Amino acid sequence: MARSFDTATKDIATYVREREQVERAVRESEALFKNVIENMTAVVFLKSPDGRFQLVNHRYEELYDVIL
Repeated sequence: MARSFDTATKDIATYVREREQVERAVRESEALFKNVIENMTAVVFLKSPDGRFQLVNHRYEELYDVIL
């Protein structure tokens, strides 16, 4: 019984470490994406299916004189 408890504890610890690594990688990827979008000279925007703006980059704001 103690052996299976130890194994389960190690499995949980491994899962938590792996989950933290994945979450860190996602945060880094999101930060890189945002940095690229914000520093592009092209106009970038994203609209929802109902037509609402979800994202605009700095160039869009400059060109159309808006801040969303």
